[in-house]
Amino acid sequence: MSPGRAKLFMMTAMILDGRTASEWGLVDIVTSEMTALEHALKLAHAIAANSPAVVAAIKAGVAHWSNVSPAQLASWEKTESQRVKEVGDWEEGVKAFLGKRPPVFTDLGVER
Repeated sequence: MSPGRAKLFMMTAMILDGRTASEWGLVDIVTSEMTALEHALKLAHAIAANSPAVVAAIKAGVAHWSNVSPAQLASWEKTESQRVKEVGDWEEGVKAFLGKRPPVFTDLGVER
């Protein structure tokens, strides 16, 4: 959100509808009130089907990618990739992809 919109939003205590909130970049998905829970559950199931180690790495990476240099980000990515390989999720993901089957991730020891 631009600084101007942020000031407008906060100084007026404006209540935004879903469409405007989406246009302003405040929300990613707009649904009706009747289907919100259904959409949320579908997203939760899609995320839960992925490797816990990879999901944690993605969350951490996105949280700080704009605060580091490209070289620092590349170094971090290399370290995280190695960590994911060590927990076995990488190997399972590749095997599942090549075998055209859903992956079965067993490492749940990810810090949350």
